[in-house]
Amino acid sequence: MKKATTNVAALDTAKIQKNSLFIGIQPPKKQCSAIVLSTIVSKSIHKELSLPIWGLPQDKQELVKEVAECKNAPLDYCVAALLGTVASIIRKGLQLTYNEYKNYPCFWLTLVGNSSRGKSPVLSWFWEPLEEWSKAVNSDYDKAVSGWQLQAQQGKRPPVKDFLVKDLTSEARNLTLKRNDEKGAAVLVQELGSFFGCFARYNSTATKDISDLNEIFDSSPIKIDRADLEKRLTVNEPFLNIIGGVQDDRLDKYYGNELMMYSGFIQRCMFVFPDNSPRSRNKKKISDEVRSGWRNYVSYLFSTFAKENVKTWSMTLSDEAAALFEEYSDKLADKEDAAENNYLVSLYSKQRYFVLRWAMIVAFLNLRDNYVISGQDMQYSIECMDYFEHCALKVYDLIRHPEKKPVLSNTDLIRLVNERFKLKAGCQNQLAKCFENMSQSLISMALSGKR
Repeated sequence: MKKATTNVAALDTAKIQKNSLFIGIQPPKKQCSAIVLSTIVSKSIHKELSLPIWGLPQDKQELVKEVAECKNAPLDYCVAALLGTVASIIRKGLQLTYNEYKNYPCFWLTLVGNSSRGKSPVLSWFWEPLEEWSKAVNSDYDKAVSGWQLQAQQGKRPPVKDFLVKDLTSEARNLTLKRNDEKGAAVLVQELGSFFGCFARYNSTATKDISDLNEIFDSSPIKIDRADLEKRLTVNEPFLNIIGGVQDDRLDKYYGNELMMYSGFIQRCMFVFPDNSPRSRNKKKISDEVRSGWRNYVSYLFSTFAKENVKTWSMTLSDEAAALFEEYSDKLADKEDAAENNYLVSLYSKQRYFVLRWAMIVAFLNLRDNYVISGQDMQYSIECMDYFEHCALKVYDLIRHPEKKPVLSNTDLIRLVNERFKLKAGCQNQLAKCFENMSQSLISMALSGKR
């Protein structure tokens, strides 16, 4: 969180309501009273170990459920991909000031699981409209530069409008942040191994790179020093979302070293790490209605937040939301006092950032009156934080004890082989004969999605 120093524009709710008529957004809802909050019944997130969806608008609940079913992936991945994608388009378009500190919806979301869990298909589906937009604006940029060069480079060089970071080296990333200092940028990669690989490429500067990233998460200024630059550049208020997937058996490699664990980097990550989410093996395709609804919604977000000279919209907490946040903050303080080491203290303290930022996007999706975050938005976000805390502790345990790496079950192993090599129809019996402890019924059960 960064201390607020500037005023921001109020959100034109009436304009958004008008736009919602053709993009399927629900109308604003009234503030949630304390009486209503007391009647909210939610399942124990620690028992279920899944991201709840009850706090999302109905159309977004149906969206994530259909994508999860059709992509044969855990619902957790779809909820995180939805909110992360929306936040990556909005970037610094929303701001929440609380206790004189301002927050933007910055998330470092990490989807954890083996290659058969469906991380990449889910991310690809949610990101498809963004990638198409990126190609279009880059094509327009190339044409504009060609025209500028034909005119003997008169006037200023056309600006780069793409905010997606494609070159993951620290130098290129920071220059993208400088070009997008007003609105922010995003790293969207299916496998975060390529992102972490850039640290290893320049090992001598890894410490500074991690330090810069931590400053970026906190929206603190960073300096850019390059030999080909005439002067040092400063990104005054950087914003960078980082979203992608990681194989669960690679957690200790990417996050288990001392620099990552004790610099504060890993504690700034929100891990989505489902346990035993059952997955279907159906052939159902996402409906045209759901697909077009998502594309229309993304188009609306781009038209609102990606245009030039866009103003930041201010959000506030309702009295009920503020009370719930303070109560949650006190509980985190108790956990910090009881924590056995500084790693866990840092982990709990970052939850305060996460819950406010998560609540911002939840309230935006729900189109609250005057964009005041309701008590219901905060209650839901706190339940989501219980899930993220649980996953963070799970990751912490794995990187401390890599011998606990998850072992694939027999059915998961068969599914993985099928996904990679595509077993021919009717060959289950022949495959079963090749192994002593494998039956045709086991293979059929695995391929059908049963356990």
